[in-house]
Amino acid sequence: MIKRLSCHISLILVFILILTSKLSGQESSKHNIGFEWSYGSQMLYVDVDYSYRVHLFKIPYHYNLNQSGKWHIDILVKPQFNLVNKISDSTEGTDGIEFGVNAGFQFKYLVGPKGSNLYCFITAGPHHISNAPSRQIDGFIFSDNFGLGYNMNTDRGFSVYAHIGIRHLSNASFRSPNGGINTAMIAIGILKKI
Repeated sequence: MIKRLSCHISLILVFILILTSKLSGQESSKHNIGFEWSYGSQMLYVDVDYSYRVHLFKIPYHYNLNQSGKWHIDILVKPQFNLVNKISDSTEGTDGIEFGVNAGFQFKYLVGPKGSNLYCFITAGPHHISNAPSRQIDGFIFSDNFGLGYNMNTDRGFSVYAHIGIRHLSNASFRSPNGGINTAMIAIGILKKI
């Protein structure tokens, strides 16, 4: 079910990106919108009896806040819908969802032609989680993210990127249990100037 739903969500989001590419994007635009797919898995250092895997589908929006020589700073907003597969050692896999929005900053250092860059980002935001593992309670939660990546710009106002990162989910001790869920992430995405 997760694979089929992942495919449908990906197709819908790519269609939205194609529609937005019809907008009159200019090279000097400070606005970018796109599609990002990420995959994450529970980090190995936690002693748990399950595997927590997540597919993240995001529609990132970037606003270029500042340009100073080779350094650029973007404001990020990333609404997302995430599909979770939790596999326990004692039972079969169970599916869940996460959804929410993250916001933060991306710091870019220009390294190549057409503004290609190395970047790091930090984001946080409110989310909702269902079918949480035993370390965490269902419901309201925060998602904190940090990552490093490379962005390659093209001639037509598009850019493609990839990054690795770490994500932490917890509810700031509003309710128990609040052991947190830590995932190692890998992501690929595409952005279009609008």
